[in-house]
Amino acid sequence: MRKQLIRVFVFAAAAFIVASCSSSNPSSVEADPTVDSMTPADGATDVGLVQRVEVEFSEALDPATVTDTTLVVTARGVAGSVEYDESSDTVTFTPDTLYAASSWFDVALSGDVTDLEGNPMGQDETSSFQTGPLDCAHLTDHMEPNNSIAAATPIEIGRTYRALTGCDNDTDFFEFTLDDTALVTFSVEFRRADDEGCRVYLRRAAGDEYGFTSMGVQDGDVIDESYTFMPGTYYGEVLGGGGYEGWILYEVTVSTSDPCLDDTYEDNDFLDEAAPITPGLYQNLRGCYVDRDFYAVHAEAGQTITTNVDVHAGGTHTRRCRIFGPAGDEIAFHSSTQDLVSLSALATETGTHYVSVRFWGDGYIYDMEVTVTD
Repeated sequence: MRKQLIRVFVFAAAAFIVASCSSSNPSSVEADPTVDSMTPADGATDVGLVQRVEVEFSEALDPATVTDTTLVVTARGVAGSVEYDESSDTVTFTPDTLYAASSWFDVALSGDVTDLEGNPMGQDETSSFQTGPLDCAHLTDHMEPNNSIAAATPIEIGRTYRALTGCDNDTDFFEFTLDDTALVTFSVEFRRADDEGCRVYLRRAAGDEYGFTSMGVQDGDVIDESYTFMPGTYYGEVLGGGGYEGWILYEVTVSTSDPCLDDTYEDNDFLDEAAPITPGLYQNLRGCYVDRDFYAVHAEAGQTITTNVDVHAGGTHTRRCRIFGPAGDEIAFHSSTQDLVSLSALATETGTHYVSVRFWGDGYIYDMEVTVTD
C-alpha cells in the first residue's frame, strides 16, 4: 500500500453552505471521480475532538492531485496532515491539535482532484460538523479500542501516527513486527501534556516489560524507549495520566537501526526463556542496553550458588546481578558499576535456579563464572 503525506493548515472561517454534486467531463468517456462517503457526515454534531475527516472516492485518484488544498478543514487554526490510501481510495485529514470544543468546523474538498485518467471531480464539495465538549468521551482517537495487548493496534515501522490521546489513565497498546534483529526505538512525542504523568513501556505478548520510562511531560517532550529485539511481534504501551487525572495528545513512531551485537544464548530476556547452563566459566557474553540475560542452573537444597560477572575493560555503566529460586523468587541481588561483581545465595530447595545479568549500557562484553558448592 502506498501513501502520500501532505501537510495542511487550517484557516479561520465561518460555517459555510453545503453544496454537493459531481460534474461530468464531456470530453472523456471515463466517468469522473465522485465522493461515495464523507465522515463526519454533513451537519454532524457531538463529533470527537480528534475526529479524522475521511472522504472515500468512487475510484482511484491520481496521487499528484492530492495536495495541501485537496482537503481542508477550516476555522479556529487547526493544523493537520493529509494521507491518500490507494487501497481504499480514501483521502484522510488528521488534526495535529484538538478541535475547539462545542464549535462548528467546515470541510472543503477541491474539485481539482482527478482520477488516474486525468478526469477531474469538477465541482468542490463542502460540509460542516460540530464538536462535542472537552471530556474523555470526546477524546477517543481513531485507534481505539486498544486498551490491552489482545486489542493492540498494528502499526508500521517508520510511519508516524498522529492525533492519539490518553485520558484519565487510558492505556493504549500498539503492535509491531520485526522480520530481522534490530534496535527498536518506540518514540512518543507529546503535543499537549501540561506536566501530566505518563508511562511508556515496551512489552512482549505475555505482558512482561522489557523496559519503561515514567515522567511528567510537557508540550513537545519526547520519550524514547529502545531495545534490541530479535525477529517477532512486540508491543509499545502508552499509559496516559500515569496515575493522575488529565489527558494527553501525542504522536507515536517506531523506528529501527542497527542492533547491538548479542550472543548465542539469546533470546533469554525473561526467566521462562532462561538459557540452561552447567556450573563453569562462560566467556565473551554480551549485554545490550537494559537487556536482561537469564541462565538456568540446577542446585540441591543446602548448596551455595555463586556467580562472578567480570566485565571487560571499560565497563562503567550500572549492571545488576540477581539469583532466583525455583519459584522465581529473588534470593540475592547486587548492583554495581565495578568491572567485577560477585554474588552468592543459599539454595533452600532442590531444583532449577536462575542467574540474571542486566546492563544500563550498550554492547558490553563480560565473562560469567557460576559455581554450585556444598
